[in-house]
Amino acid sequence: MKAANCRDNSVDFFFTHERPFGITFGQWTVRWWKWLLSCPKTISPATDDNGSYSSLNQQGPVWFLAGTFGENIIPYRRCAIPHDKCILFPVINYELNVYEKPEITTDNELLVKVVEDEDDIVNVIVEVDDQRLTASRVQSDPKLFYVDLPEDNCLNIPSIRTKIASDGYWVFLKPLTKGAHKIFFHGSCSGGLRSCTAFYNLTVL
Repeated sequence: MKAANCRDNSVDFFFTHERPFGITFGQWTVRWWKWLLSCPKTISPATDDNGSYSSLNQQGPVWFLAGTFGENIIPYRRCAIPHDKCILFPVINYELNVYEKPEITTDNELLVKVVEDEDDIVNVIVEVDDQRLTASRVQSDPKLFYVDLPEDNCLNIPSIRTKIASDGYWVFLKPLTKGAHKIFFHGSCSGGLRSCTAFYNLTVL
């Protein structure tokens, strides 16, 4: 179930070694994190249960989809996206930052810990239009980066600039055909305590 670079015949996506729009897969995951964490918690695409805020701050050639922050909820989201947009989303991913983990005193410890957390993921499921796809494990590029957090942020910490490390399982779709599409993804750890599940009904315009 884990990352394997293979293509489905109908749904086309980027390999991890490709450079969509001139930057690496890992650099796109950094852009995803900065997009997500720039959104206040009250209107975050990750805390939204129906897709009302899915279009928030969407810019450029790639449309970002969010999972959840591990709450015991399964969102069913609807959103409309332009037909020329690629789509990037994590099945399940982690970030660690130095503010929330003051016991971590070196960059290497931060990197090791986030990798260990992701190593414990045992279930990774992705379906696009009822077709099973594989997710690719990707670390952020660079492996350490900074994010400016707003007030009322999803990490529930003060509005600060913090250093982050990230690792996760991702899917990077090329533009889907016009019309209705369904996306489902689920990821969970060995103990089942950390999990993420989401359903999307997309309308590609």
